[in-house]
Amino acid sequence: MYVSTAYANAHSDLVTGDVATMEQLYPLRNAIGLSLDHASVVELLLGLPPAEAQLEVVAIAGRHSSQQNNYGFCKNLTEQLIGSYHLQPFPVCINRPVGIGAVAKSPCPGYVGNSAATGVILSLACGVGTLQSHDAELPQPLVPGDMAASIILASMASAVEGCSCMESPYVTHACAMARHPVPFGEFVEHICKYFRDDPCTVFQFGDGNCDVRWTKDMSEYDRWRDTENDRIKQLNEELLELEQFKSANMVLTAWKVWLMYSDSRLLMGSTILDDSKVQRLVSNLEDKEKESLMLRFTLEDTGVTWSQYIRASCAGAKQLYMHEEPKNYRLEWYRTQEGLQSRL
Repeated sequence: MYVSTAYANAHSDLVTGDVATMEQLYPLRNAIGLSLDHASVVELLLGLPPAEAQLEVVAIAGRHSSQQNNYGFCKNLTEQLIGSYHLQPFPVCINRPVGIGAVAKSPCPGYVGNSAATGVILSLACGVGTLQSHDAELPQPLVPGDMAASIILASMASAVEGCSCMESPYVTHACAMARHPVPFGEFVEHICKYFRDDPCTVFQFGDGNCDVRWTKDMSEYDRWRDTENDRIKQLNEELLELEQFKSANMVLTAWKVWLMYSDSRLLMGSTILDDSKVQRLVSNLEDKEKESLMLRFTLEDTGVTWSQYIRASCAGAKQLYMHEEPKNYRLEWYRTQEGLQSRL
């Protein structure tokens, strides 16, 4: 089993129109359209100076998908490598989750161990995320950690059960936005609402209001970004002089994450929010053959609403990353390290 990412090629431009990009391996191609062997691509890149290697990556990735960045490019190469071992002698299964968020239900609601959706939470909580240029109505590509884990386990079991009839690796997807998506603007507002009621005190670098403005005027966004960048840089230097190293690191991290998630022109993970790509991605998840691997994130199926889930995510992020006790939200699993391990 290889856990890849939706950004490897789930939003590939190889398929146009309303037809879904299928969950399969899509080879990288050269200038005349011939498939490139993953080993030859790696050998070529390792033999070039870094600047030239990056230009070659841009050229190859551009032919594969206009939205792919270095992250997705490397994930694609890894998928090709892992896929080459299929049935030699074991079956290969590849799962592509979107941004993995906190655990929704079991075993530890609110627990988070990565920086996908949590990065946005930290940026807003710290007061550095105040302007956004993405469309507020587009779905947030997110899957709770326990849903992703369940789909991975189900995919592995399915691959083993049907390994004798699979000529190619078994590829599945982990996403919670197919039938009950949460709009990006609603996702952001739930976070802001939580931290207005339960503000962080140690890592606070803004006015504490936790408000986000939305704009389509990129010149306005650029002016804001430049002004804020100077402020963050100066604040970081001041914190370093005071030897508040954790705060200095936190403000830079929160700022870098918000820049990635707020600039609609950047080719990174959030570009999957493009509505046409979302529809193509979602339509593939309706594939009846994969219905057993679809865990729907709805109140009826899970007993958890998006607002409850995002609230738990905010509480978990505040406890784990900011080391502050959440207000009016008791995280039972976060008492001691031994207690957490026992629950896991």
